Amino acid sequence: MQWIDSHIHLFTAQESTVTSAPPFVPENAINTPALYLRHVSQHPPKGVVVVDFSRAEDPAHVVNSLDALHAQGMPAKGIVRGNVHDEQTHHWLQRDDIAGIRLYAVANIPNLAQDKAKWDRIFNTLRHRGQHILVYGVAPYLRKLIEQLPEDIPLLIDHLGMPKSHKGASDPEFQALLSLMAARARTAAPVYFKGPGYRTALSPHAAAPFVAEIIHKLGTEAVFLGASDAPFAGPASDTSSLDHGKPHASLFDYHSVMDYVETLAQETARLLGTDEKALSEQLLYKNAADLYGFAAN
Repeated sequence: MQWIDSHIHLFTAQESTVTSAPPFVPENAINTPALYLRHVSQHPPKGVVVVDFSRAEDPAHVVNSLDALHAQGMPAKGIVRGNVHDEQTHHWLQRDDIAGIRLYAVANIPNLAQDKAKWDRIFNTLRHRGQHILVYGVAPYLRKLIEQLPEDIPLLIDHLGMPKSHKGASDPEFQALLSLMAARARTAAPVYFKGPGYRTALSPHAAAPFVAEIIHKLGTEAVFLGASDAPFAGPASDTSSLDHGKPHASLFDYHSVMDYVETLAQETARLLGTDEKALSEQLLYKNAADLYGFAAN
């Protein structure tokens, strides 16, 4: 099965903040491009999307990792932090291998009315270059941030919007987010939800109803499940699992995460009553390949 790793955090020795990068636990080592390529060598992705790591001082790790991946012949794109106070953001957005910015819908949501001229400058660059916005957060905060964003720029939601497994796919907060995104998709630029999904449920069978609900509201083209989210930072938030609170890095590695997303795609197909192979190909490879231009590689 072909796949795109549409969400990974990579680091190199060039970053001054590399000591704060979460380690790849099995080797207690920095999750470098070289380490990554070695671990996925038996089933390499057709393309890689390196995403800004929220706890890094800045997104230099993204562009340094892109350079290292390109040197090894791996097609790669990057997502840098949307920081209006860092002029380097505008420099990075001029790179052909930068696909967009990442914003954070957490407790103190940015008020985009402040520094409006600076935000407009970034948004105009995204429009001109065909780039997109990736948003991280949970449903209540996501909605408040999304309502401030321009509607003519493609929008991606990280980690399926991080709905709570124990609340189910009918949870009003999750449904409100889906309704907002469906309305946006009907009248504006494309919208997408990105996996891998284990931040919602450690069992792919428990995560599948959420993916099926997204597809029901937005269509099969709106979901990317090919994503490792390595080096698997943070604790498991799935309160319905006995492994709740354990480090993700103790529960996943590069092989088990592929088993997870493949099973998630297959289980979603079963819930929808559609062809497993065709849907898996679309969710693990085709949708991301089309957005990031990896299909031609």
